[in-house]
Amino acid sequence: MSTRHWTRIDWLTWAPVALLLVWLVLVFNPITHAMATDRFATEREWTATEIGTAIGFCGAFFLGLWLSIRHARRGAWLQAIYFLVFALFGFFAFGEEVQYGQPLLGFGIPEWMAASNAQAEFTLHNMGEVHGKPEIFYVFFCVMAYALCLPRMPLFPQSLWRDLRSPHELLPILHCVLATTILKIIDQLFDLPYTAERAIRWTAEFTELYIAIWALVYVALKLWRPEPQFR
Repeated sequence: MSTRHWTRIDWLTWAPVALLLVWLVLVFNPITHAMATDRFATEREWTATEIGTAIGFCGAFFLGLWLSIRHARRGAWLQAIYFLVFALFGFFAFGEEVQYGQPLLGFGIPEWMAASNAQAEFTLHNMGEVHGKPEIFYVFFCVMAYALCLPRMPLFPQSLWRDLRSPHELLPILHCVLATTILKIIDQLFDLPYTAERAIRWTAEFTELYIAIWALVYVALKLWRPEPQFR
């Protein structure tokens, strides 16, 4: 593969970092804050980030399921189980993003769920003590995703780890998720000014979008480039 091709890929993998930096400059600047956050506040579930997040998780579900079946067919049962669980997490995250289709299908919300759901939605992540604490999920994701970046996992056979290990191209977007997770934790620990608090609130939408993109690209690369280069 030519040096020019790899240079193009490297620029592409760092594009999420550039996009996030632009967003942070806009959203933390008092002059541009309202302009940057207006659509989030008014369109809620129909912003580009929300739709992109749902598509990403949906794609991760289907590709993860396909990958699980492919490993099962060749007798690699540990890999098949891993990617099946991965696909189920993708389905769960997709369902939470779209409220399991309740707004479109119009079915009723159970009373027990409506009573404890902070937004009266057909979702689990807005219920009880979990509501308003997405950083718990973000931290869990970061720990697992960075673990997949390790060059070797002593407990696993090399052939198994080769099938699970995250490609290095996904590190930049993972760094973005870590940075925005730290912002969210700071928001929870300290009493920040209103503008900063809202800026972090809407930045969380990018965190979830980037997690969905990471999940989708991870399984896509595993499908169409089964043996990533180790660095």
